[in-house]
Amino acid sequence: MKEMHKSIGFGRMHLDQKSPQETRLINRLNFYSQDDVRELLTKCLPHFRLKKGNAKLLLELIRMKKSYKKEDWYRGRCDEIFKLMKWENHKDHVGFDWSKEGIDLENISKLQGNCKMSVMDSMENIGTIIKSEILKSMTWNQLKEGILSDELPTDRTKYVKYSNLASINQRMVIYYLKKGFKQPELRKKILQNILEEMLRSSNERYDVEDNARP
Repeated sequence: MKEMHKSIGFGRMHLDQKSPQETRLINRLNFYSQDDVRELLTKCLPHFRLKKGNAKLLLELIRMKKSYKKEDWYRGRCDEIFKLMKWENHKDHVGFDWSKEGIDLENISKLQGNCKMSVMDSMENIGTIIKSEILKSMTWNQLKEGILSDELPTDRTKYVKYSNLASINQRMVIYYLKKGFKQPELRKKILQNILEEMLRSSNERYDVEDNARP
């Protein structure tokens, strides 16, 4: 287990834990953050046989939860993923009561076809173009001043003003801005991180701006 932890490079190792069977002590490697779970599943996906479908659904859900909670399709797709997870877990169980779970087997292929990965790819490709245009049109210092003065980013349907961010998000924005000065070659990725911190879906205080509108 220690070698696995060292090889993977993330997760938290818990040594000498009590086992459910109350036999000898065991070691556990746990993963607590969505980023760690996503990275682990992505690396393991080619090697899954029985659980590949579950892994793909979980990767889709993690991606949705991180950046797309405010999309009108978010809640509906979460319900669909829950049903598909149930189906993946019990599809080989003869006599399983699907009606009890609210699952219509004739609609499974439709639910599978509603996967939002390609939708999110398209939205992020547009975002990448926008980020590139921002970096071309202004210096990093101008970007910093624009963010701290609440002038950037301009899309208030998607992003929260810096002054209305939760304190932890403000600290992360400052951290990334400083990193951009130190590592200019990474600015495109750093800008993406800044915008993710300022997303309405990443903050609980976007209602401050909504309530201030006439």
